Amino acid sequence: MGANVRAAMLRASGIQVRRKTRTILDGIDLEVHPGELLALIGPNGAGKSTLLGALAGERQPEGGAVELEGRNLFSIKPKDRAQRLAVLPQESRVDFPFNALEVALLGRVPYPSGQESGRDLAIASAALQVAGVGHLAERVYPTLSGGERQRVQLARVLAQLWEPPAAGARYLFLDEPIANLDPAHQLAVLDLARRLSREGFAVIAVLHDLNLAAQFADRIALLVGGRMLGIGSPAEVLQPSTLSEAYGMRARVLPHPDLGVPWVLPLAAG
Repeated sequence: MGANVRAAMLRASGIQVRRKTRTILDGIDLEVHPGELLALIGPNGAGKSTLLGALAGERQPEGGAVELEGRNLFSIKPKDRAQRLAVLPQESRVDFPFNALEVALLGRVPYPSGQESGRDLAIASAALQVAGVGHLAERVYPTLSGGERQRVQLARVLAQLWEPPAAGARYLFLDEPIANLDPAHQLAVLDLARRLSREGFAVIAVLHDLNLAAQFADRIALLVGGRMLGIGSPAEVLQPSTLSEAYGMRARVLPHPDLGVPWVLPLAAG
């Protein structure tokens, strides 16, 4: 897929999102850089998916600003945004009897070919292979398991961002990308996400597994109640006192015996 990275950044400043009278995000400041994998963690209802949607341009905040490489994100035409930013949501419904290759081809919609070209088909097929589901290309999507569907959707967003833009970087947003996967496929997906970041992507992933976040993320952002409680390296954020404040749990944080990253051991109350 190659890399074509120049000075680039996605920046959120003072983001506020409200739903009726409820504040979902309150004053969030965040910078996301190409070449890194940033994990968003926090308890249920902390605002992680909402923040991901605001950063990806899916929802315009009521307050604050989101800038993509110096431009207001929401001033960029949706098709142009879609060639730079792609989102893998928690769930993706496809009710039509498309096969997996046709679902991956949906990632090529933002491009002006007008109809499926040989290149689009080649990219979609290659994206399925990268996502580890090339063997499912002809399978009807609704008949796949939840984990298989999730990896086909990952292929779709990879097909969407396959070609580097003329300037700037690509931004990949993953909302709980390993929720339906077995442990081996969890590791495979996160390893792919990290490899993409090393190729110059900015990768932002919502994760619940603190130890996988510690293993794969360059930085961790911890949200609680719509506010940023901490942001920094895994060692800086995954502290017992911080985890207690965020999750209301006791935990020991030890050095991983093999990986040299924090290893969070939750402790039962008492």
